[in-house]
Amino acid sequence: MRSIETDLTRLLGCRVPLICAPMAGVSFKELAISVSLSGGFGFIGQSYQLDSDQLKEDLDQVRKELGITDLNELIPIGIGILGWYIEKMNEEDALRYLTIVLKSVKCLWISFGKDLKKWVKLIHQLQKKQKKDDDDDDSTKRCKLAVVVSSLSEAENLFLIENSQTLEIDIIVGQGHEAGGHGGTDGETINALIPLLRNLIIKLWPEGGRRRPTLVAAGGLTHGAHLVAMLALGASGIVCGTRFLATPEARYTDAQKQAILKAKSVDTIKTTLFDELRGTIGWPKGINGRALKNETIIDHLSGKDFKELETQYQIAMKTGDVKRLVTWSGTSVGLVSEIISAKKVVQEIEKEAISIIISNHSQIKYH
Repeated sequence: MRSIETDLTRLLGCRVPLICAPMAGVSFKELAISVSLSGGFGFIGQSYQLDSDQLKEDLDQVRKELGITDLNELIPIGIGILGWYIEKMNEEDALRYLTIVLKSVKCLWISFGKDLKKWVKLIHQLQKKQKKDDDDDDSTKRCKLAVVVSSLSEAENLFLIENSQTLEIDIIVGQGHEAGGHGGTDGETINALIPLLRNLIIKLWPEGGRRRPTLVAAGGLTHGAHLVAMLALGASGIVCGTRFLATPEARYTDAQKQAILKAKSVDTIKTTLFDELRGTIGWPKGINGRALKNETIIDHLSGKDFKELETQYQIAMKTGDVKRLVTWSGTSVGLVSEIISAKKVVQEIEKEAISIIISNHSQIKYH
């Protein structure tokens, strides 16, 4: 059986260098489990409430469904959290929550914090304490840390610490401007960002020193061809969000999934409007969200009063009116044309990528 082996697959123990994004409100255990069992790596996206007891209960259920009886065995999925939301918690509650994650799953994904550097350091301290308590030097048994950056300048500011030292990070997720959901207001496209981050990693983590972080690409990526392209640019895998929205396992409503299928790639917009209408305020400066354009956006751009928009949005939340509610989506939405299982998504991306690599290799002639 053919497979694509990269730093990402070795690090997370998956067969396909493909991650399903931790989309809050969409990526629950059903989607995460399906992706991981199919050879990719699935994430559960935590929303705006970080409840340690609920998290433990949810992860216990995942263990049960996967038949994992050894409590010391890490569950082959990840947990994605919003940095700015954990920053709102008191430190004791935050530490308890993070400790549960680090002791339970294979990867912790953190993004969009006002002081991510502080939290990366704190997480690393928790990892060292856990290693000491467990008296186990096997790094394969350690939860890996993935951090999202949306621009080269953000990466430079985040990764460097005092005395030219670098943060200890396992995975750097380079999120291009094309990404659906929340991301940098300004930033490079994915085709520019990945080579820039690759060069930065080589510069900051020279050979012979600390292990280099694994680079993963996110934003506007839906197919095997995208995986091959990102591998060529220096990434070790890709993150897909929009492609997994059109699966039975995703928690989007049927109306939202149909909106995804009908949309063209030019039908998205980056905005803070939906967060303002929903009251999900607190994102760091320079962050907004990419979503499908709908009547709410059209009315806003035509100058309709915010209070009226807010009233209409509250009504839509009760009726499920997708013409008014937010449907997060990336620019690749025009490439998503059918609802298929998460398993089939993983299989199709893997099959297409391998086929392209083999075809490209056959084009090389030796003289």
